[in-house]
Amino acid sequence: MCAMKSLICHERREVVSLNPEKEGKIMLVRRGEVITFRDRFQGRQKGIECLTAGDVIGISRLFGVHSPPLSVNMYVKVSAQFCVFPIERFENMAMERADFAKAVITNVVGRFFFAINQLEHMTLDTSEEKILYTLGMLHARAGAHGGSASLAVTHKELAILAGVNRITATRVLEHLRKGDVVAPAGKNKPTNTPD
Repeated sequence: MCAMKSLICHERREVVSLNPEKEGKIMLVRRGEVITFRDRFQGRQKGIECLTAGDVIGISRLFGVHSPPLSVNMYVKVSAQFCVFPIERFENMAMERADFAKAVITNVVGRFFFAINQLEHMTLDTSEEKILYTLGMLHARAGAHGGSASLAVTHKELAILAGVNRITATRVLEHLRKGDVVAPAGKNKPTNTPD
């Protein structure tokens, strides 16, 4: 599906700013993992979501959303590779292949659910609430139901997703570790251990 000339690669820990919709393009995450984020006041960042293989960037134009194209900021968590398509080609594939259309719809529904949860996140007051909420969302996205689950996320990545700075994330995680809410899973990687 991806022609070699349409591939873009980015290395781990790279920060990238793209504007695929402005160029009439859609990007499909072929492999790797990225965290999309928005810059906020005072140099802070607010994570939007974690994207992995199969997720699409710049898809709003497919559904008639005609807001001004926004740039997409990404923190590359795991070295990533993207396929870049003109929007028209992407639309044609969705019309010609039912399995592809179903995958796109499944992807969009999952991301819509995540977006709704992000709205809930904005009502949280403290850094601890934001970190706990974000860990819970990552836990749910990993498909863990009950019991503990290892989450491969660094303090910096968790800070981006929770909309706090890294120092605050580390302080909150240390407090949660002392209360046996999380346990370290390796260097700077918390493990959520819900009841």
